[in-house]
Amino acid sequence: MLFPTLYRTFAQIDSNEESFLEFANWFGELGVGMMTERSGPIHLADPSHRWFEERHTMREAVDVLDALKDEDDATLSKWFNVSSNGAQFQRQCESGAGHWAWVAIPG
Repeated sequence: MLFPTLYRTFAQIDSNEESFLEFANWFGELGVGMMTERSGPIHLADPSHRWFEERHTMREAVDVLDALKDEDDATLSKWFNVSSNGAQFQRQCESGAGHWAWVAIPG
């Protein structure tokens, strides 16, 4: 594996088109849009809103992994509501936007 922590690198880049373009030139496209010819620098083929969304989602995932590693129950309890049949993840951003997901527990 060439870049075992690439997910962290992606999660930590600035959330702007210039940073996304720099990342794409080093590591490639997200793979969502159509690939461009690679005869020079990449011009983002994936829509820029997709880069913003994917970077935000990865940032959330890294935050959860870090909280689990650190056994930070206070932070995890802010983001997760656990019941007998699953867990609900809910997180508000500084902008007021929110993200939620349901994780079912096999029974």
